[in-house]
Amino acid sequence: MPSCPYSVSIHDSDPLYLDTAWTLQVGRGLMLWGLTIALALPVADFFNELLLAIISPNAGVELAINGLMPTRVATAMRHLLVA
Repeated sequence: MPSCPYSVSIHDSDPLYLDTAWTLQVGRGLMLWGLTIALALPVADFFNELLLAIISPNAGVELAINGLMPTRVATAMRHLLVA
């Protein structure tokens, strides 16, 4: 029994839980990317630097790509089975 009642270790092998977590992770990455796109121009105007309007959305792509990381990787890292 885990010491913390909110520990996710009890769900490590539940495919439905892992699929739901992955779906939320993908949605979060896409939302953060959309937020960087939406805020790129206002931030560039505020700082009077047009290059920020170009760089920010491109840097935000990393957020969407990281959201696609499978839950298997996170589970392996949690169990220290990274190969």
